Amino acid sequence: MNNDVGIRPLFDRVVIKRIDERTTEGGIVIPETVTDKSQRGIVVAVGPGKTVDGKIQKMSLKCNDHVIFGKYSGTDITIKGKDYLIIKEDEVIAIID
Repeated sequence: MNNDVGIRPLFDRVVIKRIDERTTEGGIVIPETVTDKSQRGIVVAVGPGKTVDGKIQKMSLKCNDHVIFGKYSGTDITIKGKDYLIIKEDEVIAIID
């Protein structure tokens, strides 16, 4: 799968770019020291899927899906100066429509 991240996840892993939630709906900016890391993001790369009974199980997620994931999910990485999160597909809680 083509992506601009420069990383290709393996198996059932996805690469997510966190969505910044530091501004309220009213436009108030919350300092980084007060907030936790966002639990929302955009899928930027998807692995081929995991192997089940010798066959590759197709991924439910695709690039550009907006998702919610667990607070302590995955591994934080930095590539080309940008921060990403690599998690397994089953750690994604929901796709935002």
